Formats: sequence, structure tokens, C-alpha cells
Amino acid sequence: MFARLALALSCCALLALAGPARAQEDIVIVLDNSGSMRRNDPNDLAPVAVERFVARRGDDARVALLVFDETARLVTPLGPPDEARFAEALDAHVSYRGRLTNLPAAIERAVYHLRTGGREGARPAIVFLTDGRVDSGDPDRDEELEDWLAEGLAESAADAGIRLYGIAFTEDADFRIIESVTRRTSGSYERVLRAEDLEAAFERLDAARQDVAAAPEADVAAPQVPASQVPASQEAASQEAASRVAAPEVEAPAASTPTDEGEETGEAPVWALAAALGLLAFAVVVFVVVRLRRRSASADPAGPTRPKAPAPVMPKAYLMDTTGASGAVRHDLGELTVIGRKPSERDVVSVVIDHDTVSRRHASVRFRGGTFWLIDHQTRNGTFVNGERVRDERPLVPGDVIAIDKHQLVFDVEDWTSDEDATRYGEDDERTRLSFDSPSFTPSGVR
Repeated sequence: MFARLALALSCCALLALAGPARAQEDIVIVLDNSGSMRRNDPNDLAPVAVERFVARRGDDARVALLVFDETARLVTPLGPPDEARFAEALDAHVSYRGRLTNLPAAIERAVYHLRTGGREGARPAIVFLTDGRVDSGDPDRDEELEDWLAEGLAESAADAGIRLYGIAFTEDADFRIIESVTRRTSGSYERVLRAEDLEAAFERLDAARQDVAAAPEADVAAPQVPASQVPASQEAASQEAASRVAAPEVEAPAASTPTDEGEETGEAPVWALAAALGLLAFAVVVFVVVRLRRRSASADPAGPTRPKAPAPVMPKAYLMDTTGASGAVRHDLGELTVIGRKPSERDVVSVVIDHDTVSRRHASVRFRGGTFWLIDHQTRNGTFVNGERVRDERPLVPGDVIAIDKHQLVFDVEDWTSDEDATRYGEDDERTRLSFDSPSFTPSGVR
């Protein structure tokens, strides 16, 4: 352990001499496609602002586009910032004809895409624009979706290191929710009243993101609070944004060592090289000592026995109903949770979707061996996860979208952190596999 630590410190010192590398960025742009946007943005200035935002990205960036109204659609996955590709996607998918404004579904889809498609080591971010409040068509459900967005989704994004940057367009936008989710993820937001100022708002958010990237080792500062009024004209706003964007580029040079001729050089100072060599020598000594101790310990056959791993503890997991088919937004999961059309004397159905396309006992979620498994009960219409049909059973990961016909349930786990195998929480145990063909089967542990 000490040897590895010493080697790591040595590597860090040597890397520090080479200077910091530019961090890559993975960005998902989320754009409101509801009908109210046609009234507030009659000249389609929002898509133009998005195109120019994409054009400012470097070659090492990857950008995705997601549009939403009553549903959320990933129209362009993470890829190079190709202006032509994005212009074509915006023309094809942004029509401002949507009936509703399901922002929580859009943010959940964006977080999931960054979790599963983002690059390791890149800075993930979501930049979203909306001109209205959460509207799913059911006022009671809207309140629960707002809570889910402000708490559950924002916390999941923060745990994954994803920063949210928002634009509250017009006075109808719910800036309270937008401020909450951006603050929880250490991002920022802008309030914009006119479509002519959207491009300047994107530039200010871009400047805020660059400010964060310019100081990677500093503590995360409090999120920016936008000015109470938007600049009177696009020219004034652009000047303000340009001054903020240009500021990070003017940096005071790091402490440099003068040469014999009195000139400054970019080479590493002598003391830094000496420190790196000292750490490397220390690492070698510690490594040799540790290896000698291990050889001595291996000579003793009666060494300490390794304790058995404790049984996996079931985390608090739940299904979020994003389409309102079950009559409730959240369903907490137990050891066994059955999804079906209606309960009977033999079956306890925890998530009821009363529709003809759903079987009486359609599917179930079971916690086994440290993993939540989705099991399809050999139904005619099938059960799907992220668009793929489940033939027998499948492990679930946070963010998976379970689809039964047109009804969708999103799986999530509180306080979940990824590990080397992101598709499992623990190892499978063949002895605990569930057989639904047995006539003596009786569900247990359902909450």
C-alpha cells in the first residue's frame, strides 16, 4: 500500500512538471419543443443560438442534442461538434408543436446518456433551455415530478459529477426549479425575457463553464446568480459576455526560473526536478521494504484468514412512472415487486398498469445477489429495457427505462455510486433464481 502511494506521488510530481492537460468536455444540449416556444421565439432564434454554441466547441469536445415536449427524444447522440449535423437535426426535430413540457423526463434522459455514453475523465454538463413550467397534463403529478427533478435527479447528476446550466426563457419559466437544480449541481442559470438575447445567454453560460475549467483544483464556488434584468440589447449583452469569455485567457504566468542571461524560460525549475527525483527514490525504498515484509509473511503458513464478505444489503430503489400509467409517480421496490394489469388471489401486484396490452402478471423486479433483476414472464407483448426486449431476465442499473407497450418506468437507486462493473451490484447466485412456472410459487417480500 505504501509502495503504491509513493509511486503515485512520484508520478503526480512528474506529471505536474509537464503542465496541466486540457480537460475534454461532454455536453448534452436540452431544448424545449413545446408549442409556447413558437409564440415566444417566432423567428427560431433558439436553434440559431444552439448552432453557434456548438460551433464554439473545440475538436476534443463531444456534444449531443435532446428535444422535449410531452416526451424526451435524444435526436443526436454524443459526437463531434459538427455544425452541419446539428443544423440538420435542429431543422428536422425542432418544430415548436409539442403539447406539454416534461422537463424532468428530459433531464433524466440527458443524465442517463452522459452516464452511459460519456468519456472517462471528460467534464460532463447539461445545458438546457425552457420557457415554461413542468406540465405533464396532470397538476397533481406535476408537483411530484418537480420534486423529483429538484431533489432526486439533481442529486443523481451531482453524484455523477454532471453540472447543469439552465436558461429560464420568459417570465413563464419556473426559475425557482431551474435555480434549484443548477445550484445542487454547482452549475448556473440565466433569465432571459427576449428571444434576441438567447445567444448572449448561451455565451454567458459558456463563460461560466470556462471559469470552472480554468481552476480545476479550486473549491467549487457558489453558483452564479443572474442579474435581475437582461441587457437592453443583444449588442450590450454580447459585449458583456465577450469580456467574461476573454478574462480566463489572460492568466498571470506561473513562477518561472530566470536563465543565466536573465530571460525567463518555460522549463521546469531545478527544485521541482529535485523533488520529483526524491519522491521516486523514496518510492523505490518503500517498495523494497514492503516486498521483503510480504516474503516474510508468506513463509508463515499460519497467517490470518480472510473474513467472509458480508451478505449484500438491499439499497433503497424505486421505479418512477414517467407516463402516469400506474396512477403514482414513485414505486419503492422490495425484494420482489410484480408489475401487471391487476392483482388476484394468487398474485400480489405492486405496480398496477390497468391496460389491455399489459398481462395480468407481466414482469417483476427481484433483488438477488446484490443486484436488481428485471424478469419478463414470457408475455406476448414483451418487456423492454432501453429499447431492447428482455428475453428472460436482465440486471438493472440506475437510469434504465423499462417499457411495457407505451408505458415507461425509470429504475433508480438512492445513493448509488458506479464501480468497475456498472451493470451489477453484486454477483449472481444461481440458487436464488426465481421460477414462475412452478404452481407452488407465492410472492414474498413485496412492499
